[in-house]
Amino acid sequence: MQFATKSTSVKKETINLYTYPPRGDIELKKFEELASSRLKALQKLDDLSVAPKSEPEEQRTLIWKHLKELIPVHLTNAEDVENDIISHFILRLAYCENEELRRWFLSQESRLLEYRFATASTATKNNLFVEYSDMFACEQVQEVDIPEELKRSTRQEFKEFFKVSFECCLDLIAKRKVYVDQGYAYVPGQEIKSLVLNIFRQKLSKALATSSRKLYEVDQDERLVRIFKALRSKCVGQDFQLSSNVTGTIKLEQLDMLAEESFPPCMLRLHQSLKEEHHLKHGGRLQYGLFLKGIGLTLDQSLVYWRKSFAPKIDSEKFDKGYAYNIRHSYGKEGKRASYTPYSCMKVIMSNPPGPGDHHGCYFRHSDSQWMKQHMVNKVGIGNGAANYIVELAEGGHYQLACQKYFEAKHFGKDQQQVDLSLTHPNQYFMESRKLRTSQDTSHISVQYEMS
Repeated sequence: MQFATKSTSVKKETINLYTYPPRGDIELKKFEELASSRLKALQKLDDLSVAPKSEPEEQRTLIWKHLKELIPVHLTNAEDVENDIISHFILRLAYCENEELRRWFLSQESRLLEYRFATASTATKNNLFVEYSDMFACEQVQEVDIPEELKRSTRQEFKEFFKVSFECCLDLIAKRKVYVDQGYAYVPGQEIKSLVLNIFRQKLSKALATSSRKLYEVDQDERLVRIFKALRSKCVGQDFQLSSNVTGTIKLEQLDMLAEESFPPCMLRLHQSLKEEHHLKHGGRLQYGLFLKGIGLTLDQSLVYWRKSFAPKIDSEKFDKGYAYNIRHSYGKEGKRASYTPYSCMKVIMSNPPGPGDHHGCYFRHSDSQWMKQHMVNKVGIGNGAANYIVELAEGGHYQLACQKYFEAKHFGKDQQQVDLSLTHPNQYFMESRKLRTSQDTSHISVQYEMS
């Protein structure tokens, strides 16, 4: 493997912005270890982003406590800097494959940079602006050089200001948080973090898109394909491809019962809409059909199920002409004969948003908050307190965590229990639900979540 860093001499704390890819040699074992440790750290940052709000200093202490065993939180020597750069670029390659992975990676890397910048000294921040001068036209302003107009217009007494080109902080200008003079913006020290993060996100977003167009080169190495597939699965979960050990294990007459007991809310809504309207638009048929395939419905069962569900509105002849082909196609029996896999949570969340008359998509992202709460309380039987908390998570953009809390509320009610798992796939939700419904073994459950 070819990896090495731009520089190996580090005497002071450093903040990486990853503008230069590494070159040189690295053992495959170390390659995997670095990637795995960084991924665990990013996942922990994702988890902490929905922790109860606390004072900034408490949040930083919590982040440090959880990350220090996984990655070098503060980069103070050459080896840490090198490993940090290598691990970033490994995950950049692994997570550039599609939009959903790119967005997740971008969000977590931004959180890591935000923490490092917030806890860095003024000297470290200044060194950052010097090292990445091609990205930032930025310098700290001495008190004697602060314009008198700025001093008079500032209602608060800031300890430091940074002088930057105004194009770098248009969002801060729009919010009237900076003073602009002769093409430069004077940014208060407490706002400079926003500038750094904005530029970092822009650069990394473009870099991820560029990397995705070169993935075909990585696909030539079977070792990298295996490693990257394993790394991605830790975020999006397994693909739940139809296999012989589940094919035919579900009977059609069981579907209504299974839907009420064990379908995730996105699939339960599709199931109920199909029963009520005797039709689903293409997006709904594809999302729900692949889910049913993943839980064990055979091609013949799927044809019977969809034909019967459409029967009140569409006769058998029209069904065969307009719909049967697509069902056979999803099972790899038509077209290029590729057997399609069920959608992961991230794909449901990020792709093909529902339009008027559609019922597909993510229950927590694409539902009205008021409707969602009423549905959970009146139709699902979830308590008001839990429903309010779930809606709050959904409104905050934490859709998968909202789904996990929904899972806990539906399966345990007021027992205040939490399943020790991370839901990343609708079919995983179903599988874990069936395990709980059909087994008395609850040794993997711990009492951690208070359902009020």
